[in-house]
Amino acid sequence: MRLTWRQFRGVWRPVLGLAVIVSVGWLGRARLPEFAEVRDFIALKISPGRFRDQCIRKFLLGEQELLLVGTIHSMHLTTPAYGLADVENVVRNYRPDSVALEIRPKDLEERKFNLGPIEMAQVAIATEHSHVPTFGFDVGDDEAMERAAERGVALDYNDDHRNREMVALLKKGSNGLRRVVAFTGYSHLEPFARLLKSAGAVEVPMSDGERHSLYADAGARSTLYPDMLASIRASAASLQDYLDHYGKENEWSERIRAKLAQLRTLETQLSSKDDAQSTALNR
Repeated sequence: MRLTWRQFRGVWRPVLGLAVIVSVGWLGRARLPEFAEVRDFIALKISPGRFRDQCIRKFLLGEQELLLVGTIHSMHLTTPAYGLADVENVVRNYRPDSVALEIRPKDLEERKFNLGPIEMAQVAIATEHSHVPTFGFDVGDDEAMERAAERGVALDYNDDHRNREMVALLKKGSNGLRRVVAFTGYSHLEPFARLLKSAGAVEVPMSDGERHSLYADAGARSTLYPDMLASIRASAASLQDYLDHYGKENEWSERIRAKLAQLRTLETQLSSKDDAQSTALNR
């Protein structure tokens, strides 16, 4: 049976649409990292509240319950539906034995919280106030990034090696604890889930109501803690020193400069608020 041109014009759009849907589904199942990150970013922009709710996953590792929470780094500052308070509220509502943060252990120990993402620094300050133990589990390797950038290789911040090392640190830091909440960038959620399950963890289904209850307002702060200023300054000084000694221009140094510029902006904002408060108290 031959189609006339008019009949062909009537069916090609639905057929093309079906092909796109099938292709997207296939890519999703293939779990290509680049596609997954683009897909999740689009979902965040279209419906940030729903995206936030889907960023919590629960696992059982023997007698331990691990709550894995995906975050959006600097976008927490510009996304009201998934702001800084939402992240801290999870800690307040869940009441864990310990909080795991995507910060390198050394940076956490030296109180350079802002070398990690902004929400990790916020939670680090908040847990100090509430006396909740924390540990870092990031494994950022500056030298590896330098070598890749100098070879002109595109930098990959979500590669298999980093995910494996982060999960290993997460399991080590949470060993012997009953309830742990771990915060990491949302692009790590799927790789972490696969690694945890391969190690024997069982994922526990969560209802929408359970997710909502974890984000419920528990008095968390929606703006940066004023005492983060010391961490911002120490972190900025560390980055500036790094750039002064590294002395090369490439994708990696550009990323460090962008991070430094962000910290300088935050430093100015917090300093201005601090000065305004001091002036008001001295009147």
